[in-house]
Amino acid sequence: MHVALMVSVPHTGTVFMREFLAGFKMVQHQVELEALRKNQHLLVDWTAGGAGLIPDGCNLVTGHIREANVPLINRLAQWWEPVIPLRDPLSSLLSARVREQDCAALVGDWIRLAEWVAGRKEPQLLPLDLAITQPQRFEVLFAAAKGADLFWSHDAEGQ
Repeated sequence: MHVALMVSVPHTGTVFMREFLAGFKMVQHQVELEALRKNQHLLVDWTAGGAGLIPDGCNLVTGHIREANVPLINRLAQWWEPVIPLRDPLSSLLSARVREQDCAALVGDWIRLAEWVAGRKEPQLLPLDLAITQPQRFEVLFAAAKGADLFWSHDAEGQ
């Protein structure tokens, strides 16, 4: 089993990065952290319809670093280092405000992310706002795919 884990603060490129990572051929299954959090066994239950991971393929797990998701993020991050898209915090606050969303909760998410990243050895931070030129964008997106280990294959697993 492989998991490409992407964790983000709202309004920092979550949808963009999810769609980019999902476009990789090896990604066979997608699940949101919020849905996966409700499944204590983590594996998909096709009979009950419970969201989960497929054991024999590549899973893309995405979601926000909400307080309720942190224990699951920690559990998954023991094996798979998450990629974390970033935008300027003020830009994300302005984006939330335009959509009439709770800016105070967003600030809390930024603080939670900063605390969580501080405890990681090599977080895969992807500064999307800093990638201005085409080569810079390629470099950031390549780093995202590499960080999510999307160049891995079943053939390589057995070697």
